[in-house]
Amino acid sequence: MRDASATSNCTLRTFRDDVIVEPVDLVFAALILEYVDVDVVIARTRSMLRAKGKLVTVLQLPGARSANVTPSSFASLQALGPVMRLVLPDDLLRAARDHGFIQLESRIADSAGGKQFQVQSFMASRTAGRP
Repeated sequence: MRDASATSNCTLRTFRDDVIVEPVDLVFAALILEYVDVDVVIARTRSMLRAKGKLVTVLQLPGARSANVTPSSFASLQALGPVMRLVLPDDLLRAARDHGFIQLESRIADSAGGKQFQVQSFMASRTAGRP
């Protein structure tokens, strides 16, 4: 069901069209949208939410002071560097609106290590996706 490629054209397929997912009230996507086709994932996420269901996202923001992937002794973590594509908050907002979401909140969170993250929350409208 899941297929991840370790190339710069990384695709993560976590959803199959033939699998029916009962609608849920909340989807939390933290630090994963940097590795997937955002438009495809947001569209599918909307189809999994009930009307007025919530999508909460955390995006890593570009930073001049630190590497996108924090240096670590874990080789598997370091392997993420070449496939990571930072998502701009405005691009996520555009994709969310295109797929029937209304933005509820957007704020910046600072980590102790000096990185910044954009936390955005969205509500699924009644008119798109599942009822």
